[in-house]
Amino acid sequence: MLFAEVAVDFPDERARTFTYKVSDDLELLVGDLVWVPFGPRTLQGVVFEINSFEPTELQKIRSVNARTVGGPFISQDLIDLAGWVAKYYRTTLFAACSLLLPPGASSRLRVWLSPGDSPVNLSKPEQRAFDYIRKRGRAPKSRVIRLLGFGGASIVERMIRQGFIVAQPEWEKPRVSAVFTNRIELAAGESETQQLIDRYANSRSYRRAELLVWFQSGKIAQTKSSLNSLFGVTAVKWAFDEDLLRIRKIRRDRDPLANHFFQQAFPHKPTFAQHEAIDQILTQMQFGKSAKNSNERRFLLHGVTGSGKTEVYLQSIEACIASGRRAIFLVPEIALTAQTLERIASRFPGKVALLHSGLTVGQRYDQWWRVKHGDFPIVLGSRGAIFAPVDNLGLIVIDEEHEWTYKQGDQAPRYHARVVAERLSEQTGAVLVLGSATPDVSSYRSARSGHYQLLELPERLGSQLDTRNSKLSSRLA
Repeated sequence: MLFAEVAVDFPDERARTFTYKVSDDLELLVGDLVWVPFGPRTLQGVVFEINSFEPTELQKIRSVNARTVGGPFISQDLIDLAGWVAKYYRTTLFAACSLLLPPGASSRLRVWLSPGDSPVNLSKPEQRAFDYIRKRGRAPKSRVIRLLGFGGASIVERMIRQGFIVAQPEWEKPRVSAVFTNRIELAAGESETQQLIDRYANSRSYRRAELLVWFQSGKIAQTKSSLNSLFGVTAVKWAFDEDLLRIRKIRRDRDPLANHFFQQAFPHKPTFAQHEAIDQILTQMQFGKSAKNSNERRFLLHGVTGSGKTEVYLQSIEACIASGRRAIFLVPEIALTAQTLERIASRFPGKVALLHSGLTVGQRYDQWWRVKHGDFPIVLGSRGAIFAPVDNLGLIVIDEEHEWTYKQGDQAPRYHARVVAERLSEQTGAVLVLGSATPDVSSYRSARSGHYQLLELPERLGSQLDTRNSKLSSRLA
């Protein structure tokens, strides 16, 4: 028998898991989202570990109820990261995992109450609860308990045991899910279609031929009503009855960049200082986890405004994805402007996923899943993008690393994206590049002490050319 260690969605001072049995018909993996019994309730949890080691007091261990379809949601690397976040920031394991789950994944079980057997000798509170439920047909258990006030939970549980009311658990509908559109297309083969066109082209049922010719030309429709208006109800019904047409559901991607056009941009020739910085970053990228010291994979790129830090980032990212690995590029929320987006997306058209709070929940959902499926080698976003489901991570870039917006302090779980990025770099072997014209004091001290490697871009782009021009002008004067 297998046993799962599950981080349950329950407020707890300790970062711990709870042990559950796994039935033979339930195929669980680490990172799966599951439903488990927890006291009198059923709660969500994340599977942290699966083993065959039989614990003590086996008879007291309960079983996993079900798993959420679509998992596992969290990779082993990110499970390890969640464990570290929970301990470092003193939060629950599930709260740490919530940073890693797709939008709308977390939900709760809602219990509905409906009338049961005809009750007799009910107390006043019981009669009040029964009448409330009967009047509405069914009512949420939590609402009935609130209606009764103090002691309401025990009254409701007693009525359930006696059969006066029936409890029916239902999963809450997800806040967000994939969106599908209908696509009506030709199902018949080419030869069959042509035979039917020839048969009906000059007959009284010529509309049938027109319908087939329309689809034969490569056109598609989304609704039957649109076809009815073009070819008539009779012809459309005939086509479906004869299995000449079929309806397919096509997933529609809510792409935040769908209405943007980015003209392809190309790398600039780096200056000597830029070349030195890029060369050191790429050298460590080749070593990955094999580097003797993880500090060698961490860089602080200190460059004055206009010195070309972004070009260093972009050429490093280009080398990263050329090697088959992926990259995360964090920028402050306030810096996610159209200009920033255009500069990055134009260098890597069709390869950049966008993850930040300004997107709709549907857009975040679709972008998250496309990142999970490996559709994008680059993730661009604000602090939360550090938790994106990126496998084979090779590079993490944090621009303007001194900005306070990288710290989430207004809601739990609290974290600092720079600190999390350091840990993620250590776990995955990814190179970490922090960039700023005015580095955070702690970051600069870390660079001076050897915790980071310090890279300098001391001059603005064009300043060397300006100096040479001024010298030439003085000679000609």
